[in-house]
Amino acid sequence: MRKLFVPALIVATLGTSTFAFAETADGVIQSIDRMGGYVTLDSGAKYDFTNMANHESVLTNFMVGDSVSINYATEGSAAAANSISPVTGSHVLTGVIDQINPETNRVTVSGVEFDLSQVPGVGTKLGDFKNGDRVQVAYGLQGDGLTGNAISPATGADDSITAALTKIDTITGTVTLKGGLQVKFEGTALRSKLADFKDGDMVSITYIHQGSALVGESIAPTS
Repeated sequence: MRKLFVPALIVATLGTSTFAFAETADGVIQSIDRMGGYVTLDSGAKYDFTNMANHESVLTNFMVGDSVSINYATEGSAAAANSISPVTGSHVLTGVIDQINPETNRVTVSGVEFDLSQVPGVGTKLGDFKNGDRVQVAYGLQGDGLTGNAISPATGADDSITAALTKIDTITGTVTLKGGLQVKFEGTALRSKLADFKDGDMVSITYIHQGSALVGESIAPTS
């Protein structure tokens, strides 16, 4: 089972300085030094927030595993950050609640366990759901696990996952998504379609839940 934590969503911008030749980097936070004012993304690139007067309080709203967009400018060998914002809904799981544990504030959806203990008012929120409800959970990564951004009722009819591919096995028809989730595709037509994708692609997958396995019914690029 995967465990998720839910951080607050915020957009932070440095208003006291402007940078020429600003660039934007999107990625997943791999490490964060709130006091020192540094964020490292999954690309290995490190971004310096020390020019932001309130960087410590701003970075408190982010955590390892969050998908973010950083606006920055290169100053010498450093990447001086101008702003950081969440990439909302970049990874989303839609499925049926298997279990709710109100004591630990954990919810299991389609076999994946989400730790929602960091959500403000989570006890009240969980009271709105019950086993069998279809929900949508936005998530990122926390170390080897998953981090959640939000949980809400699902309005669509299909169970689905939107996430980045990390491994594709065209022989077995199995794809691995960021965070370790695996989906298996059966049938020649579906398996042959996997050749259209590569590691790192963001995809949307509809699936059915068979026991502890997720079996894919469709796969498509998100953009």
